[in-house]
Amino acid sequence: VIAPVRGLPDCAVDYVGDIRAHGDDFDPLLPVAGDDPALLDLSVDELVARARQRAADLDLAESDRVLSTLDWSLPDGVVDGLLAVLAARASLVQAANPDPQRWDRRRSDERITRQLGAGPA
Repeated sequence: VIAPVRGLPDCAVDYVGDIRAHGDDFDPLLPVAGDDPALLDLSVDELVARARQRAADLDLAESDRVLSTLDWSLPDGVVDGLLAVLAARASLVQAANPDPQRWDRRRSDERITRQLGAGPA
C-alpha cells in the first residue's frame, strides 16, 4: 500500500497509488504479423530485431531509467531514442528542450541511470 501524499490542496487528486498498479504494458487489439510493414521500409520483425540490436549496442538494461534528448528522426532517432529503450524493457524519460538550470535536479528526481543524447546547451 502506498501512502497518500500529505498536504495536497482540495482541488488536487493523488493518483500515484492507482497509477503504479498499472504497468506500461501494451497488448495489441489484433495480432500483428512479422512481415507486416512497420517503419519506412522495415517489416515488424526487422524493426524489432533492429531495436533489440541497438538496445544491446547501447548497453541498455531492463533496470535502466533512460533520460533521452534524442530527436525522434526517422529511422535512427526513433529506433535509438524510443524503440531500443522499449526493446530493453527500460523506462524512458524524454526531454525536449531541457532547461539547463533544472537538468541535474531532473536527473536526480527521475532517478536516471542512463542518458542518450547530450544534456542542455
